[in-house]
Amino acid sequence: MPNTRVCRLPLVVLGLLALMWAMTLTGCHSGSHDVGLFAPEDTVPVAVSPTQAGQLLGDMDGNGEIGVADAIAVLRIVVALAATSPYADVTQDGAVGVTDAIEILRAVVGLTDLPFQWRIATVSGRVAEVLSRNGLQGIEVTVGGQAGTTNAAGAYSIGNVPVGSQAISVTGANYDIAGRLPATVAVAAPNTALATIYMVEDEYSPPDGPDED
Repeated sequence: MPNTRVCRLPLVVLGLLALMWAMTLTGCHSGSHDVGLFAPEDTVPVAVSPTQAGQLLGDMDGNGEIGVADAIAVLRIVVALAATSPYADVTQDGAVGVTDAIEILRAVVGLTDLPFQWRIATVSGRVAEVLSRNGLQGIEVTVGGQAGTTNAAGAYSIGNVPVGSQAISVTGANYDIAGRLPATVAVAAPNTALATIYMVEDEYSPPDGPDED
């Protein structure tokens, strides 16, 4: 006897594709969306990382469960009927596409383990002057190959940082690290807040005097 859980998957996928095709035609005819027919290779870039701690990847409606409705929500993003969301990037490849919807459906029929694992995170923190404790603007912080620059308050936020132990570096014109900066930091999804990084102004060097004859 064939495995009914496996056999259901193609039917569910075909049903969703037909539904999204109809939704796309409706959007085109209404004039509210200028989109073409559904194409499996279509993807929508995701340039932000999650901000709502605790929500599962693929849980588009935030109800704590992964279901067919979540797959439909992902496909709506693919055909530009809904705004993109970092929770839709189930495969964590930086884009939302048909593959993400299929992975959700595989989970629904028990072919993929849940929960989906976060592989990227947002890292945030602050850089300040060691004596005044005032924030420093324009300091570049790099974590896991992703860089961000501090604002006027000294705060920074870096998206799409891989989870795990990641290298960190901090650079700024006329400033050095006050004390010791660890070589790596632990990054956990969806958000990681780092301790304040303190810097000190470079030692003052008086200008050279006039040349002697």
